[in-house]
Amino acid sequence: MSRKNVIRNLFFSATATLLLDSTCIAAAGLEILYPVDKKIYHEAYASITVKLHDRNISKVVIITDSNERYPLELTKECDDVCSKTLKLRLGENGIRVWGYKGEKLAYEVKSELYFVSQIDKGFTHPPVTYREHSFHTDENEKICADCHDMSVNERGGTAFMNVEESNCYVCHKNITAGKYAHAPAVNWLCSSCHGGKSADQNKKLTGQPKYRVSDPVASACYRCHDKNKQRWDAKKYKHLPVDAGRCVKCHDPHASDTVMFVREVPNVLCLKCHGDKKLSSQMRGNSKCPGTEAETCTRCHNPHASYHYFFLDTARTHTADPDVNIR
Repeated sequence: MSRKNVIRNLFFSATATLLLDSTCIAAAGLEILYPVDKKIYHEAYASITVKLHDRNISKVVIITDSNERYPLELTKECDDVCSKTLKLRLGENGIRVWGYKGEKLAYEVKSELYFVSQIDKGFTHPPVTYREHSFHTDENEKICADCHDMSVNERGGTAFMNVEESNCYVCHKNITAGKYAHAPAVNWLCSSCHGGKSADQNKKLTGQPKYRVSDPVASACYRCHDKNKQRWDAKKYKHLPVDAGRCVKCHDPHASDTVMFVREVPNVLCLKCHGDKKLSSQMRGNSKCPGTEAETCTRCHNPHASYHYFFLDTARTHTADPDVNIR
């Protein structure tokens, strides 16, 4: 190795060491308690909880990698812990937390999160460096227990007169912010679905965390929607998400801006999986499917189940499907 390259390598090695040391020093007065770094999210909102080890910190700001800034409120009740809920974008989300002394930046800590999509193929599988990590275990809840009642205070499935009385509300209120809210969610009857049970796709998580939802989720959905199940089971053809019990692939179980809590308007939602139907009429050949965003797929196709091929509501003989209006 040439003398020049030896000097170059020594320089970069020394620089990396200095940067590492400065990062460790800079982070000493500030810590992200939750979420853990490289956590996978299935909802669009993340609560960032920060602990101040240096009581002289006067201001804390969260900065996203799109340069959005969120100041955190430092309260007397929990003057060493503060929290802020952020809306994530699909895919990777980098966040930095800055702690100031006066007007001078004194500390910085970083974390990366990944928001998974149920329907956008580019975001359904996070990089292998990200992992599932759930907050609600007895050990993790100790982080917040000094200031928050971490118990579930539902009473026999009875809706809250004031939803803010739910112990879940303060941290999770954003999940019901859509125009249309699902009844269990908007009434904060969280344990109706979040019972800690697992199913075939998440058996390894049995017993942890406390409020796990079964995957596939249909067993939870059909406790209320059992009549729909009976109708769909009676039909010859079932749409794959229905047959697989993956209701939340198309429906947001908490709230949505679209009727029936679907994640997108039907034509946009369907084309996430059936993008070939968006091709021009010349390329579609003899297909009668409109296949454009100007049309609504459910005008002709039942999204759950049908007596006819391609989930059509009526056959070519125009025999009516008695379940045509059951969505």
